Amino acid sequence: MTKRMFWDAFKPAWDRSMSESNILSAWRKTGIWPCKPQVILDLITLLRLETSPEVLFDSILTPYTTKRIRQFTKTYTKNLIKEVFRKLTKANETNIAKASIIEYYAEGLKEALLIKKKKRRRGKKLNLIGELLGKA
Repeated sequence: MTKRMFWDAFKPAWDRSMSESNILSAWRKTGIWPCKPQVILDLITLLRLETSPEVLFDSILTPYTTKRIRQFTKTYTKNLIKEVFRKLTKANETNIAKASIIEYYAEGLKEALLIKKKKRRRGKKLNLIGELLGKA
C-alpha cells in the first residue's frame, strides 16, 4: 500500500470519526466531561473471580506455550501455595524458552547439512585443457 492509497482510505474514516458529536459522546461515556468519577471507577474496577478450593486438577489443562503459562499463572495465583506455584511457573517459562532456542538451533543445523549435501553432489569441473590440478 502506497502513501497515496493510504491517504484515500484514511481521510474519509478520519472525517467520519472526528465529528463534534462523536468526540463529545466519547468524553461523556468515559466520564471525563462532564466530570463523573464514578463512571471511571466502575470501568476500572476489576471483577474478581472466586475460584473454589475444590478445583479438580484433572480439568486443568497443562500449558505448553509461554503465553498459556502466563494465562495459567494469572488464573491460579490466588492459591495457598502461591510462592511454590510462582517458582514452578518461572521454571516452566525458562524451560520453554530454552527448548524454543534449541529447536531453532537444530533447524538451522539441519538446513546447513542439506546445503552442504547439495554442494557435495555437484560434479567437479573437468580439466579439458590439460592443465595440472593444484597449481597456484
